[in-house]
Amino acid sequence: MSKRNGGILAFLIAAWISVSLLFPRLQQASNIIQPPTIINGVPLSSSLSLSTLPLTQTYTAGAGGTTAGLLVSSDGLGNVITALVSTIDVIGVAMSSVIATASVEVASWGKTTCIADGTITLDHILVVSTLTAGRCADAGNTNPTLVSAATPIVGRALSAATVGNPVSVQLQIGAFGGGTLAGVASTAIQFGGSATGQLSQDVANFKYTGATHLLTTFKQASVTNCSSSASPAVCGSAYAGSVVVAAGATTVVVNTSAVTTNSQIILTSDSSLGTKLSVTCNATEPALYGVTARTNGVSFTITSTSPITNPACFSYFIMN
Repeated sequence: MSKRNGGILAFLIAAWISVSLLFPRLQQASNIIQPPTIINGVPLSSSLSLSTLPLTQTYTAGAGGTTAGLLVSSDGLGNVITALVSTIDVIGVAMSSVIATASVEVASWGKTTCIADGTITLDHILVVSTLTAGRCADAGNTNPTLVSAATPIVGRALSAATVGNPVSVQLQIGAFGGGTLAGVASTAIQFGGSATGQLSQDVANFKYTGATHLLTTFKQASVTNCSSSASPAVCGSAYAGSVVVAAGATTVVVNTSAVTTNSQIILTSDSSLGTKLSVTCNATEPALYGVTARTNGVSFTITSTSPITNPACFSYFIMN
C-alpha cells in the first residue's frame, strides 16, 4: 500500500470514529428539544390544548371546607372558603369536597362545572349567585356589557342547567360587567384613568373595576341627610346631618345607627343652618366644641360651650 493510500485510509477511520462518538450525543440533544406529548398522564396536542381540563391551583380549605362545584373565595388567611352570596373576590371553583385544612384544587381558567342557582340558559353570562352561597347564576343575557359594572362575572354557560345541577362553564374569573350600576343617577364620576363609573346614593359597599384600574371602595353615601333641632337629635341611620346644642345647654346626643366604635366624626359649627333646622342659629361660634362620647350603632354626643340666646348649630359627617 502506498503512503498516499494509507493516509486516506487513516483519515476515513478517524472520521468514522468521530461520527460514532458524536451521534449518540446528537441523538440525546434531539430528544431534549422534542416537545412533550404527555404531562401527568394527559395527552397534549401540538397546540398544548388543555382539552376538557381546567387550569387549577392548590389551596388549603378554610373553615367549613369546600364543596365540589361551588365557587370559593379567600378567608383572609390564605385559605379558601365557599364564596358568600354576591361576593366580588371569587378565586375559582372547588374541584372537590374536602374538610377544613385539607388541600383542594381550585379551577380559575378553562372549562369546568359549577352548581346552578336557578335555570341556566346555554351561552348566557354566569355571575355569582345573590341567593345561595357558592352557586352560579344566570345574568339573563349573552352580552357582558349588559351586566352591571359592579357584578363579578364567573364565565359563560356551555350548557343549560336547572337549579341545583351542574352547568358547564368557560371560566372568566376576575372579570366584571361592562355596564353601569343598576339604578344610578345620571351624573358620572371619573375615577383615575379611563374608567368611568356611576354611584347611586344608597350604595353601602362598592368596588368598581375599570379597564385598567381596580378602584377605591366607597362606604358612605346615605339616602337621607338628617336635620334635627330636637334633643336628643333624631337622625335614624344618617351618615351626615345638622343638629343643635340648645341655648343654655352644653351637650346634645345625636341618635344615628351609622356611628361605630372606629368612626371618624367630622363636626363643623355653622351659623347658616337656621333655615334647614327651622331655628335662629347663634351667630357666635362656640369657643370649644367636639365629640365627647359614642355608643356603637346607637349615638354620639356633642359637647360645646353653652350658647347664650340662640342654639349653636352644627353639621356632622361620619366616615367609616
